[in-house]
Amino acid sequence: MQDIAASSQKIGDIISVIDGIAFQTNILALNAAVEAARAGEQGRGFAVVAGEVRNLASRSANAAKEIKGLIEESVSRVQQGSALVDTAAKTMHEIVTSVTRVNDIMGEIASASDEQRRGIEQVARR
Repeated sequence: MQDIAASSQKIGDIISVIDGIAFQTNILALNAAVEAARAGEQGRGFAVVAGEVRNLASRSANAAKEIKGLIEESVSRVQQGSALVDTAAKTMHEIVTSVTRVNDIMGEIASASDEQRRGIEQVARR
């Protein structure tokens, strides 16, 4: 569980870096669009490129957020699964303890029955 949490943390850190890069790329694209607008007709092609870069930055940021959500959901499900496994292990231990106790009681009953049988045999002989 700790290994999964550590891996998820590392992935989360990487996603934060990707999100930061997407944010910076978006700002860069905005600045490029402003410069393209200043350049007028000569900057039109550059404005198109800046717009596409901005779209890519937005898509990258959205993908990073989606991945982060999926990781958080996975970690939550792993924790729930781990809790269920712990509960199952505890229940199995209780079952084993109960079966052992029943086995001991059955042994005591068998001993008592054997003792009664011997007593009945002695009475029957007299």
